[in-house]
Amino acid sequence: MAHALDKVWYDSLTVYEMKRSLPRNLCKLMESYLFERTFRVVHDEVKSDYHPIAAGVSRGSVLYPLLYLLYTADIPPSAETEIATYADDRVITVI
Repeated sequence: MAHALDKVWYDSLTVYEMKRSLPRNLCKLMESYLFERTFRVVHDEVKSDYHPIAAGVSRGSVLYPLLYLLYTADIPPSAETEIATYADDRVITVI
């Protein structure tokens, strides 16, 4: 099952969304959370090499709701549409 921030391109989130909405020191903190992350697979005693994580945000993280709000905050309003949001779900309906 795909989640809202599974495919988020970090540069878009940090360069555009965060820098226009947050103070510089908070942007630096958020960037340290997003960049240079790695993963590896462990099965029994066998461990893979580390690989970079190029996109996505851990859904269970404390920062997930804030990052979601920042990433979706620039959906332009329109007189012909209504936007309803609950958690990380968003519905745009045409009136």
